[in-house]
Amino acid sequence: MSDFLDSRHFPSASAPEDSKLAESLERILNEELKGSFLNLFSGYKNILGDNSRKKEWFSIHEKLAVIFKCGKCVPLDGPMIGVTIAIRDSDYFKKTAQMFGADRSSAANLEWMARLWNITFANTGLWMGKTFEPVSMNTVAEKIENNPEVLKLYDENISRIGRNFFRTPHNPNLLQLAGLPILKKSWSLKERPRTVTVKGFDGTLLYKNINKERSIPYEETGGLFIANNGISVVPEMNGKKVYQLNYRWPVLGPVYPLTLLVDELVQVDAGIYLGQLVMATKHYSTGTLKISVMGKTAEHQLGEVYTHDSQQDYGYQNNGFFLMIDTDHAKMAYADDAFPELRPHPGETGFSELGYDATSTFFKTGVMNSSADNADPFAINDWANGWRKDKGLYQKFTTFVTEASTRKEDPDIRRMLNDGESILQMIKRIKDEIDQTTKHDDRLKLFDNLNQIFRAGVAPRVQNGLFRGSGKRGYNTCLNGLPEREWYGAKEPLIGFDHYHGCTLNLHWGFGDTFREKVGSVKFIV
Repeated sequence: MSDFLDSRHFPSASAPEDSKLAESLERILNEELKGSFLNLFSGYKNILGDNSRKKEWFSIHEKLAVIFKCGKCVPLDGPMIGVTIAIRDSDYFKKTAQMFGADRSSAANLEWMARLWNITFANTGLWMGKTFEPVSMNTVAEKIENNPEVLKLYDENISRIGRNFFRTPHNPNLLQLAGLPILKKSWSLKERPRTVTVKGFDGTLLYKNINKERSIPYEETGGLFIANNGISVVPEMNGKKVYQLNYRWPVLGPVYPLTLLVDELVQVDAGIYLGQLVMATKHYSTGTLKISVMGKTAEHQLGEVYTHDSQQDYGYQNNGFFLMIDTDHAKMAYADDAFPELRPHPGETGFSELGYDATSTFFKTGVMNSSADNADPFAINDWANGWRKDKGLYQKFTTFVTEASTRKEDPDIRRMLNDGESILQMIKRIKDEIDQTTKHDDRLKLFDNLNQIFRAGVAPRVQNGLFRGSGKRGYNTCLNGLPEREWYGAKEPLIGFDHYHGCTLNLHWGFGDTFREKVGSVKFIV
């Protein structure tokens, strides 16, 4: 047992049931908790995120349920880093399965939602967390349509209005790249607030919370909920006390599947909270259909409007687990033995704020020699990887020289750079991805990354016939090559920088863009 985990936090139906729960918790803590809880949950996430290990999923979900049952109900406040541990399908045939002695039906055991999640967004950091902001009683009353049963529970120290954080996945494929724009449009997401004076937010923006949010790399925010202490709506929880997040109120503007969703949270360790996704399987809305005729718009609700009827059986079920982590533990959350896929990348909020720009430990490959300021870069033979050991070269090969893009909507191109990767290696990787993607699809959109790089680039300066560098020396070093190379059909020695050699990254002929007139070509000079 611990300060936060105790079987007595769960209202067991009998003493033997409580003893069994306590034994299950002790077994997990003694046999599986080898380091931190973040490390434990990371291990669970890795198993639940691997479709080839599906046979292990049920036992992991059972362990997570034990930990959740023993967690302590406490209110949350301010921004939290979010980690999706796993999602699972709703079981619409659960009662029938239980009649035959099974916990879940065969249809639910297919777990197609979980499988699909695992191969698309599981490790992308598309969802980055939530914030819990102070909210007035009047605002709560408006959002819950003055429901007296809920309004009487309002407490200014506990009641919160919240919103979720979303980010563009790092180095995304086409599907992942489309994720945030689709969410932004369908969920009416807003840009992250960077000051407390930003308008359009229902909660109270506080300086301390805005500062804490700087540890979380996200771009858009939305998906509103009302939060308060409550009783779990999942029947198997036996009326356990939880901190409850309700997305279903119509005035919040939920879009399916938020029209089904209630989150429940408990504390399991200092600054760490385990949540369960809960969705209704009965009496829910799938959205609002808007019909415009002769300039007039009518709305038609698809399904049943949520009214928070305490006598109604909404068929709530557990649909997975997630974590909320206090931003004070951000470096631990982003560590290699926890959830490194969520770590801020160059150009994202949190990268410099957490000091990743000042330390080489952020990079997984290569070790930068901090004492090699005056090292001879030409002593390096392994140019694919050896540059990482020279401080000057490391800085040169990973530092962009940019100016404001000609398009305001362009993201920071530094987000494209992978850990331990040089800019040239990044461009080679992008080229290879385009080569693979454009085999059967030749749309200009597939060249977006290269176009963004080009628009953010700075025109080179030329001095004495040479491109002038931006490093400390301020000029290129001329070298004479020893062997002769066949550059343009004839062998000749390489002397100085006689030639700047162009590498054609790809060609866009425009067939996939309805035979556009212009033929695009992008080149990179090295």
